[in-house]
Amino acid sequence: MAYDSGGRTVVIGEAERAAFASHYDERTEVGWCLYGTTSETHVRIDEVVPAAPVGQEPERVTSTCLPETAGQLLAGETTALLGTVHSTPATTRAN
Repeated sequence: MAYDSGGRTVVIGEAERAAFASHYDERTEVGWCLYGTTSETHVRIDEVVPAAPVGQEPERVTSTCLPETAGQLLAGETTALLGTVHSTPATTRAN
């Protein structure tokens, strides 16, 4: 459980949390799209989907949730993109 900047409780289930681990790579930046619902007191994350990569540089990956969100809308699904998150790759420091 966590809290957003407005003091709302952020709720995410174990299956959704597992979606992060299944696509995590400590060597590269990876992004995820967060879908769910909000109320005055809660933010509920119902689905975590890997973000589509659209560009890659040696130290940065650019991604988007547009294909996933558009696909859901075209399929007639009610979708609410809450936001995106990304990992930060482990870096090696030279001494």
